[in-house]
Amino acid sequence: MTARGGKLLLLLLSLAAGASQASAQRWMADVYAGGIRYDALARHTAAANIVGNVRYQTLRLSAYLSAAAPIDRDAPVWGAFGARTRRSQSIGSRSMFTLDAAGDAYAFRTDGTSGSGFSTHVLPTLAVSVYDVLFELQGGRHDHVFRTESDDRHRHVYELGVRATVGSAERHAILALRTLEHGLGSYPMARLQLGAAFGSARVWAAAGRWFGDDITENVWDAGVSLAVGARGEVWAAARRDAADPLYLSPTRTTWNVGYSIRLGAAPATPRYAPVVRTGSLVLRLPRDSDAPPSVAGEFNEWQPVPMQASGDEWRIEIPVRPGAYRFAFVSPSGEWFVPEGYPGRMSDDMGEHIALVIVP
Repeated sequence: MTARGGKLLLLLLSLAAGASQASAQRWMADVYAGGIRYDALARHTAAANIVGNVRYQTLRLSAYLSAAAPIDRDAPVWGAFGARTRRSQSIGSRSMFTLDAAGDAYAFRTDGTSGSGFSTHVLPTLAVSVYDVLFELQGGRHDHVFRTESDDRHRHVYELGVRATVGSAERHAILALRTLEHGLGSYPMARLQLGAAFGSARVWAAAGRWFGDDITENVWDAGVSLAVGARGEVWAAARRDAADPLYLSPTRTTWNVGYSIRLGAAPATPRYAPVVRTGSLVLRLPRDSDAPPSVAGEFNEWQPVPMQASGDEWRIEIPVRPGAYRFAFVSPSGEWFVPEGYPGRMSDDMGEHIALVIVP
């Protein structure tokens, strides 16, 4: 394949283009009830709220706006908003550098007391794929500023951690080891998360433990969700959190039930469009010959891999990590091609065509 140069420029341009094209599918709305999930307000452990939430997400930017009303008399009235941006750069064929920067702000009122605060998070990450395992090394800094009529504080912690992910969208396991460092103590933590999908249902569960100087507690969370129609999802979750070294929140156990829905008009999807899943990419072509075509691209170092027969289709599922990938199909006779009208089809400036897919 001749189109391999200018990878960084194409990556940056494709991320911008993919974000604008997909924006209609990036709006989400949620409504849920239960204990407070927002870490900065978790000191109200006995309180329950009903919360409305609007989210927007693209490959490079996500944002949210939340508002909450009390269910019981001890619960606060609160609102919060925040945003996160991500910049990624591929390093070779099996590694990627990502920089995440996020900020959150909130205000609340309860029992005649009002307060506000904001937090910032800067986390660079190096991800490396080794065989079927994705390793991520992450480090950075978290800051939290909190103010009420009687309290004014600023706290920061540094984070260093490693995470290993194995599996696919249907079955996956994540082992995370990290430590948070503050001038007054060190807070290591180990956590194992498992997830699985069964048709329109998803389940997940995790368990972990803090091993800090003054935080030595078990934590866990579990949940289930069920798709409702093409856009909606109902879900329920429960979790136990230990005292948080950044927000100074106490140990608490919370439950939530909610409903989420995608907003905006769904764009028409061609039958053989790429299917992006968590950790994998599914490519398909109509089965109009006896010999299978192959697929070659940046996800397999441009080495053609035969597709498999699946009914009236040729199909292949390729493990991938987040990023932008160029690829093409290879006919049984060795010709490189991308069908006309195929999503992401573009010229390679050498008289041939390639396709581009973005994996968020």
